[in-house]
Amino acid sequence: MQISQRQRAMGSRTNILSAVVSGVLAMTALGARAEDGLSDLHRRLDAQEQKLDAQEQHIRVLERKLELNDEAAKTATASTPVVKAGPKGFSLSSADNANTVKLRGLLHFDGRYFLDDATPDTADTWILRRVRPTLEGTFNGIFDFRFTPDFAGGRTVVQDAFVAARLQPWAVVTAGKFKVPVGLERLVSASDLRFIERGLPTSLVPNRDLGVQLGGDVAGGVVNYSAGYFNGVSDGGSSDAIG
Repeated sequence: MQISQRQRAMGSRTNILSAVVSGVLAMTALGARAEDGLSDLHRRLDAQEQKLDAQEQHIRVLERKLELNDEAAKTATASTPVVKAGPKGFSLSSADNANTVKLRGLLHFDGRYFLDDATPDTADTWILRRVRPTLEGTFNGIFDFRFTPDFAGGRTVVQDAFVAARLQPWAVVTAGKFKVPVGLERLVSASDLRFIERGLPTSLVPNRDLGVQLGGDVAGGVVNYSAGYFNGVSDGGSSDAIG
């Protein structure tokens, strides 16, 4: 009986030892597998980080290309002239509109019919009343110029030839040949007249003359003033010294 009990005890101890050894071996295997899994996970994370770094680098390159394209587009836009054509003529201007050149014209015909056309002076006829091409523009956003010849009446006359410096809204200096600031109706353009001709009182004031003028707007355009020095012309006349 004692031997059997001892054998049983030894068998139990052997079983316990085997279980412990098996557990240790199992834990060791699990630890090795866990370490292998962690190593594989680290490798995968490293690979993902490398891919992310490459993608970020690619994104930075694309963003820089977009910035360069935007800068090139802005530079091209800033240096590209603007060409326009419309009812008021043709124009060529810089992108910032600081420099412009405009070409337009004014063409008026008069048809004259008389009840008594027995004499040459009263014969029915058509005449060219105004033939005025105009070249005007702005330089550097400050200096305005205009050149307007007139080919009507069988002769050539320079109607306008001046340069105006817009130093301030209240200080505009004009030099050359232009309309004298006397007579409101005289200052109205021939293309904006309400009737065929201006009123007779306009014949009492000078038309265009050579000189220098200082003018501008005060109080936000509420008051306008003009003062100048001119050669002097007869009433209703113009200086044709350069025409």
